[in-house]
Amino acid sequence: MSENPLTDFEDFVTPEFQVQRFANELLLATNSQMDPEVDLYTPEKRLGYDIQEVEKRLVQLTSENYELLIQQVNKMEQTTANLNSLKPSLDQSRRSFRKLENDILEPYDRAQKIYGALRKIHTTSDLLRGVAYFLYLTYELEEEADFELLPAKMLKLANSHSQLQQHLNSMPSLKSMAIVRNYLPVTATKRQQLVDLCYKNVLQSTAVLAVLTDPVIVAQFTGALSTLAAMSPEKARETLVYVMQTHAQHAAQLMIKAVTSPRQFTAVMPEVGTRALLIARIAQLLTTITCPYSTATMSEWMRDELRDSMLGCYWKTVSKDYGKKLHTTMSNGGPVAKNLRNHKAAIREAIEKAVELSHTDDDETAAYLKLMLQPLEGIDIRR
Repeated sequence: MSENPLTDFEDFVTPEFQVQRFANELLLATNSQMDPEVDLYTPEKRLGYDIQEVEKRLVQLTSENYELLIQQVNKMEQTTANLNSLKPSLDQSRRSFRKLENDILEPYDRAQKIYGALRKIHTTSDLLRGVAYFLYLTYELEEEADFELLPAKMLKLANSHSQLQQHLNSMPSLKSMAIVRNYLPVTATKRQQLVDLCYKNVLQSTAVLAVLTDPVIVAQFTGALSTLAAMSPEKARETLVYVMQTHAQHAAQLMIKAVTSPRQFTAVMPEVGTRALLIARIAQLLTTITCPYSTATMSEWMRDELRDSMLGCYWKTVSKDYGKKLHTTMSNGGPVAKNLRNHKAAIREAIEKAVELSHTDDDETAAYLKLMLQPLEGIDIRR
């Protein structure tokens, strides 16, 4: 049969074919809206013709291709026989898979769910323990937050702040908790208050020229500085540099104001030496304070920062500032310059006493003395 046996019947084998829609279209095609009754005989008769036509084509198709159909039937029988021979193996495979599913896969799936729940419980437990430790540390901060603090208490408070920061860094998830987020600004304020207090105590203990001999002042200085270093190493370094520069600039200003009067110059030099002695005493105390998170002393710390000793930087600053003024005065000449030449020996003696007052070893004293006497070399040069 050369023609397509499905000619005129293609719509019936398409995936989109719908019986209800076809029946509805058939009724509409065989009836008129003007008819008072629905004609069911005509569509039924039409379907009968189609059924007869399909059966006719089936008979014709079978007659023309009977050899091929017999071959297909034989193949189906052979395939059925092959499948029957595989059935025991397939049944065994099904039983094995069922056993695998029941004994391994399903328990594994249940274990995975339990493990997931357990992991979430552990995570929650760790978070709650972290919050508990956070609250414990904040409670300690509240207990110690008395700003009339002894040095030991200040250092303990600094350690609590450091532990709190380390705890937050080790558990970033803590900041997801509202109780932690709400308290962070409070702890930050308390931390800054402690830093400000330590800074203030360091400045107060080094402001008077008592050369840090009073044990109470020494304890206040070392306690405040140790605490400040533990809280903010950079702030501690900046504070020590500020103290040294403040005293050096003040000493230089005393010498600059007195440089035109040799008598006044010799009168202010003891204070210049006393300020140097204060810096030397600070440097000595730094050798007894260990840097936080390090085995080095704060003296070594500051030498690395300044690339010199604190006393060396003090004398360099004083020599540089007063040397400029002395040079300008001698360059202007006149009676003031002449008076300075006449009292050079007294000026030199006053400088020597001031440098020796700082009680450094002989080599350092000689180096600082040479540094301070260099500006005097210009006194003898006449303009």
